[in-house]
Amino acid sequence: MPLLGKGNQGGIIVGIPPKVTSSDYRNRAGLLREDPSTSLHLEAFYTYRVNDNIIITPDIYLITKPEHNDNNDPIWVGALRTNFTF
Repeated sequence: MPLLGKGNQGGIIVGIPPKVTSSDYRNRAGLLREDPSTSLHLEAFYTYRVNDNIIITPDIYLITKPEHNDNNDPIWVGALRTNFTF
C-alpha cells in the first residue's frame, strides 16, 4: 500500500548481526571465543518516487554495541540513494 503517495513506501528493519553463542575455540590468551553482549541493527528508510524516472531513498541505521561488545559506542549511518531509470 502506498505511503504518503502512489509509488512511495517506507520500512523499518530490526535484526541481530551474526553472533558467536558457543565455541570450543580458544584465543591466544586461552579464553573461549564467545560474544559477551548482543548488538542490534535498527534501520529505517523511505522511498519517494519523484516521477516515473527518479526515485529518492533516504536511509538511516544504528548498530548498538558493535562487535557485540558493551564497551563500543553505537554507530550511526545515514545514506541518500537516488535511482534514475531511462
